[in-house]
Amino acid sequence: YLAARLHPGFSLAKCNFKVQKSKAGTARVVAARQLGVPGAYTLEASLAGGSAAQAHFGVQDYLDLGRSLMVAVGQLAEADDQALLDGMASSVELSALPGHPTSGTL
Repeated sequence: YLAARLHPGFSLAKCNFKVQKSKAGTARVVAARQLGVPGAYTLEASLAGGSAAQAHFGVQDYLDLGRSLMVAVGQLAEADDQALLDGMASSVELSALPGHPTSGTL
């Protein structure tokens, strides 16, 4: 959510918050479910480029994405949790989040 606000290369619309059976053993799911880490995420990037740009990514693109990600992490560390959750709730369908009573996943 925060990274998507900072850089067009991060797409909240393309995020998938549902946990498929095949992903149940991945580090982010185990961290969230078994260790109680509330913000365990996976960052995936294509070497071929983004669908919006229709071009290959270059070194500068990855540097810009990394810089924006670190700014987002810094903002997260300083964020008012309730304000952040309210902002996310307005952008993400909460029922898709693992553990939400209507998501069908725990």
